[in-house]
Parts: sequence; structure tokens; C-alpha cells
Amino acid sequence: MIVLMDQHNLPEDERMRRLREILEAIPHEAKRGVLVKRCLESWILAAYCICSDPEGLEDPLRELRELYRKRGRRYLRSPEAVRSVAREMDISHAREKSLTFKQFLKALQDP
Repeated sequence: MIVLMDQHNLPEDERMRRLREILEAIPHEAKRGVLVKRCLESWILAAYCICSDPEGLEDPLRELRELYRKRGRRYLRSPEAVRSVAREMDISHAREKSLTFKQFLKALQDP
């Protein structure tokens, strides 16, 4: 089981504390936590190779919405939208541009 945690405007030590609490509450033996830098949308931007450091963007969600607007589409933040975009993602680009996405892929491979 993998638990992902967005930044939610929290300091990293607070996110780590909350992630540990969540993981401790899960009775599953094989569990991992990954702190996403900023938000999952930075991973999507990494896959699109929009910029050299998508995790360094101040507001990846705004950037992704702007990208979609320029393409005549609309990005709504929902599980269905993320699933749909994930099907289109270039994983190799995301892995190159995003350290936390690379950590996520490693967690998938290491039970």
C-alpha cells in the first residue's frame, strides 16, 4: 500500500508527522509513504515536459489549468480527471523531471 501526501501548505516536518500517523494507523504490513512536492499536478506537468522543474513551480495546479485552457480543454481536480490524465502521461518524462514521482515508482516496485 502506498500513501501519497500533497504539500497542503504545510511545513515538511508537519507533513512527515501526519504521514507517519497515517501509516501507523494502517494495519497492512507492506506500506510506504511518499511526500509529493507541491501537488500531484506537478507530476502531470513533469510528464508533459512543460518546464525544467515542475516541482519547483509555486502553483502547479494553476499552471496545469492554464495549459489545458490553451489546448481548449478544462482540468478539474478530481480522481476521475487524474485517472484520465494518468493514462496519457509519458512516465519516462515524469520520472526524469520529478524526484517525488521517481520515489513513487520505486515504492511501486519495492513491496
